Amino acid sequence: MKKLIFILSCILLVSCVPKKKLVESQNETSQMEKKVKELEAKNKVLTEQYQTLYNQNQQCISSVRNLVQNNEQYTERIIDLNKRLENLRNNKPEIETTPVNTQEEVNVNNAPKSTTSDIHQVVDVKPEFKGGSDKMYKFLSSNIKYPQKAKLENIKGRVYIRFIVEKDGTLTDPKVLRGIGSGCDEEALRVVKLMPKWFPGKLRGKPVRTSYILPITFVLR
Repeated sequence: MKKLIFILSCILLVSCVPKKKLVESQNETSQMEKKVKELEAKNKVLTEQYQTLYNQNQQCISSVRNLVQNNEQYTERIIDLNKRLENLRNNKPEIETTPVNTQEEVNVNNAPKSTTSDIHQVVDVKPEFKGGSDKMYKFLSSNIKYPQKAKLENIKGRVYIRFIVEKDGTLTDPKVLRGIGSGCDEEALRVVKLMPKWFPGKLRGKPVRTSYILPITFVLR
């Protein structure tokens, strides 16, 4: 009887050992799963942080590009402003660089006309400054001095000078057709009188005396 009890006790003891190990293994698996979930959560947070940093980096790159572009624009503006400042120091006005339609800007029909019958308003070939419009406006820009009174009063605008281009290209009888005052009219008239001979206007292939209206723009910037 004692032997039987001993054998049964051994059987029970042996059967309990695997169950204990099984429970321990299940606990370890549960802990592992928990750690895996924690790592996945941390990985998700790190991924979000990385995406945020990447977006911020892209924004920084875009901002740097914009700054570079703005810097180039500011550099160009500074160069332009320095040129204008130099012109102002030299009392040089900004001159119109392209011809205007004087028939639209000034009503020539209403302007006082010369009583001399051999002065022509319309010709086959218009009078021209020797070297063309570009040379003419360079001449004006280098010779005109912005009147001090006009600068102080911030006077700007267009002065129209009418003169006669003679058959030999000489400019005669220059007059202010429309002005802006404050010394600009007189200055424009003074410089027109300094002009060299032009190519005369032609009618039917021959040089003729021609009336010409020249606009000169004074601008302070």
